[in-house]
Formats: sequence, C-alpha cells, structure tokens
Amino acid sequence: MTRNIGTPFRDSLNENQLKIKKESASIRRNAFYQGMAVGFVLLLVFRPFKSC
Repeated sequence: MTRNIGTPFRDSLNENQLKIKKESASIRRNAFYQGMAVGFVLLLVFRPFKSC
C-alpha cells in the first residue's frame, strides 16, 4: 500500500550516509532480537503466568 508513496529522506542521502544507515539498522535489529531472546528465556525460567 505505501510502497509507491516515496522516501524523501532516503532519497536525500548520499552513498556514505546510506552505508551508515544500513550498519546502524543492523545493530538495532540485532539488539532487538537479543532482547526478545532474553525476554523469552526469562519467561521460561520465572514462569510469571503459572498461577493464571
């Protein structure tokens, strides 16, 4: 639905800025997945909803 709208911010970046943006996105993605994994493990260990 929104693919045809355009990306003025991304279109304004040069090659070096796009590289930095891609590396930053990768770091944030990894941090998110690590946080999800730690949260899942903590749910398995502590079982906060066991009494429900």
